[in-house]
Amino acid sequence: MARKEKKQARRKQASFLEVSARMRPRRRRLWRLALLVLLLGTLGAGGYLGIVHWPQLRDRVLAGERFFALKDIEIVAPFKALSREEILMRSGVRAGRNLLALDLSRIKRDLETIPYVESAAVERVLPHVLRLRVVERTPVARVEVFDPVDGGNTVGRTFYLDAHGAVMPARFNLTDPADPFLGESLPRITGVNPNDLRPGGIVNDAAVLWALTVLPLYRQVGMEQFAGLHSIDVSERGVLTVRLDNGAEATLGPFDMQRQLLRLGFLHVVGQDNGQRLLQVDLSIENNCPSLWVPVAPAPDSPSGSAQRNPASRRPPHDA
Repeated sequence: MARKEKKQARRKQASFLEVSARMRPRRRRLWRLALLVLLLGTLGAGGYLGIVHWPQLRDRVLAGERFFALKDIEIVAPFKALSREEILMRSGVRAGRNLLALDLSRIKRDLETIPYVESAAVERVLPHVLRLRVVERTPVARVEVFDPVDGGNTVGRTFYLDAHGAVMPARFNLTDPADPFLGESLPRITGVNPNDLRPGGIVNDAAVLWALTVLPLYRQVGMEQFAGLHSIDVSERGVLTVRLDNGAEATLGPFDMQRQLLRLGFLHVVGQDNGQRLLQVDLSIENNCPSLWVPVAPAPDSPSGSAQRNPASRRPPHDA
């Protein structure tokens, strides 16, 4: 009887060990899962507390003037239309403020509201430097408009345009220079509606944008060897009236602008060869170019005139 009870005890013990062995991997998985849940819960609670209390931590610890105080404002820009004082004034940044507390997007937005600024970038250089990168607009044309005032008089206003039609006023800065482009020799665009000239905006008139495309083409085809571009009038719809520094006037149409400018250069060569000066030509007609000429007296020191003394000056642009 005792032997039988021992066998049953050993059988129960073996069964228990077998069940325990089978349950051991499951218990490990449960422990790992519990630890993972605990870890995620801890991280989640920490993240929540960090988000909720971050403003207080930032304002009390990090955003005070004790840590990361702004000591130097580095401005990366070649100044033409702006000055360092103007940029600092427009940005609203002052030394001593906490570098981490600055709103970089707000500073960038404020700088790009300056009509002379094409783009701006703002960067923190820890622990104590703020770097401002400013790219100024490059004017390619001058626009003058006149507003009526009391007594039948008019008052003039000057604007500048870049290659994309962005409008820059002659006077905008609170510090010098008052008119940053006053001394530059720029072609004029006339006939512009004053309502289209919004400082910092883009000109909406398609004729003005068309005129701006003529400026680089004029240099590209080599027309400057004959005469500089004085002005472009956009008042007549469908054509542009181009006036040169030598007094010549050309009407351009909306087709193949480069070819029209090449023809204009060729007419200058023909006139020099024949002792004639071009006064007016209509290049907006594709199969004809009605023109007006006046004779040119030869230079007093040469019976053949200056055109023969300088053959290179009579070369058609790009062998037109």
